Amino acid sequence: MKREYWTLFGILSFAIPYTLINNFSLGREGYHLLLPIDYLIPFIPFFVSFYLLTFAYLIVVPYVLIKDEKQFAALSLSFIFTMLIGYLTFLLFPVKTVLRPENITTGFWTSLVKMSYLADAPGFNNFPSLHVALSLLVSLIVYNHDKKQWWVWIMFTGIMLSTMFIKQHYFIDVIAGLLLG
Repeated sequence: MKREYWTLFGILSFAIPYTLINNFSLGREGYHLLLPIDYLIPFIPFFVSFYLLTFAYLIVVPYVLIKDEKQFAALSLSFIFTMLIGYLTFLLFPVKTVLRPENITTGFWTSLVKMSYLADAPGFNNFPSLHVALSLLVSLIVYNHDKKQWWVWIMFTGIMLSTMFIKQHYFIDVIAGLLLG
């Protein structure tokens, strides 16, 4: 299959089930996986930039940097497999974020945080963090493909931290995302 089709299939296999499961979870009791460390992690609105860049990172970076069609197909299949595990977990173990700040100040970054909260309403689909799992997959594949692409680890670290700094995920969601990736 051509990389264009893999890319389209990957986008659709993320967007459609994610949205359906999140809406299905509306009204369900969600688990809260708060750990003491979650209260120590600060809210840093600037990190929404990494959070929102995740989507471009997951699509554009592999598309441009992975020239080998077999590696691209392997990454695409890994994405789909990872998402299937995530979706199954979302359905069987709905986790809801409860640490989001209630009174966010106004400003550019906080406006983007508010928009990301609205896009993610009602706030399920947290455990494991697919932002972390899929970004780790991209970083591993791209770096193994070309060791000169060390910057992928900066992007991965920013994305991983962003999930906690903008209060989209609990610490344990991130750990589960690392294990899944």
